[in-house]
Formats: sequence, structure tokens, C-alpha cells
Amino acid sequence: MEIIKRTFDQLQAAISIEEVKAIPENIGIDRENQFDETKYPKIEFQISKKEIEQLISDGILTEPEYKFGKINDLHPLTKLLYAVLWKNGDLAKVKHVVKGILDKRDESDNSIIFYQFGRHLSEKKSEPIVDQHVLRAFGIFKSLENEKTVKRLKKLSLFSRKEKWILDEYKKWLNEGLTDQLKADFDHRHHVDKVLFCVGKHVKDNDLM
Repeated sequence: MEIIKRTFDQLQAAISIEEVKAIPENIGIDRENQFDETKYPKIEFQISKKEIEQLISDGILTEPEYKFGKINDLHPLTKLLYAVLWKNGDLAKVKHVVKGILDKRDESDNSIIFYQFGRHLSEKKSEPIVDQHVLRAFGIFKSLENEKTVKRLKKLSLFSRKEKWILDEYKKWLNEGLTDQLKADFDHRHHVDKVLFCVGKHVKDNDLM
């Protein structure tokens, strides 16, 4: 898959953020598949284990499932965000993020993306954000010689424990596969993530083999 090869050739040769930011245009990614920063603005905050433990102590989160408890008297913004989660049917996803923040891995839990999001919120310097598109792009890159795996990953939307090897390899690659010049910029992972997001989305949306 030529677009994947070109993407990773350019990422692994990049020595500046500007070179990384230019990759989507260089490889011909459609505008509609490029990362929308207005929809996903960069997260600047962190959430510590101590903060989660305080939420549990205050009865806002319950153990061991980390469901919401007492929220009726909380800040209106908190209740508004809860209402959006409820409306979208996403309340159950919170527990996976919380487990990631607390670093409480459950080997029976398939939600590797939300768990990893929690790890990122807790350890921004060492833990990347991933989503289905990032894992798809990287998984195909690591499987270019295996046509069967490439075809499966191309259309896969739900990444589970079966694909955890992709996440593990991706974290290793972020440390070892990029130039020292690029890694010297603290913000490099954010921009690499944006490139792989749009490439993984483009590959899923187009009949490329």
C-alpha cells in the first residue's frame, strides 16, 4: 500500500514539526479526511491518580466499576457533560478511561483505545493518544508483507485486545523510529498522531491495496 509506505518514509525522515505537518498534503490526503482541530482541539490538561481517588472518596465515582455516583449538586458544566455522555450512550466508556488513569489494566477488558486515552491523560509525556485510525495506519505499516492482515485492518473499526500488539509496537516506534531532531520538540507526538489519524481514515474510506 503505497500511501502507507510514503507516509512512514516521510515521518521517519522528518526533522521538524513543519515537515510532519506537510505530510498530508505531500501524499494527497483529501481535505475531508484531514485532522479537524476544531473538532478535536489539543488537550492541555492532565488528570492524576490522586484526582480520581478524590472523586471516588467524594462519591462522584463508585468502585469497582467506576460508574457515576453523586452528581446532582456538582458544577453545571459537570452536569452538562454528564448529560451529553448519557445522551450518546457513552457513560460506560468512562470506566475504561479511569482504569487507564489509575493504571489498573484488566486483561478481560477489550477497550484498549479508551484505556490508552486514560494513560495519556495521566502521563502525557510518555503515553500517546491513539484511536482506530492511528492504529489502523500503524498496523498496516507493520503488516505490509501480510496481505490478509492488511485487508482485515483496513476495514476494522473496533480495536480490541487482539490488536494490542499494534499499540505496543506503536509506542516503541515513537521512541525509536523517529529522528532525534524531531523528538526534541515536545509537541512532536501530537503532530504525528494527526498525520496517522488522517492517513488511517483515508485508507479506510478508499479502496486502496
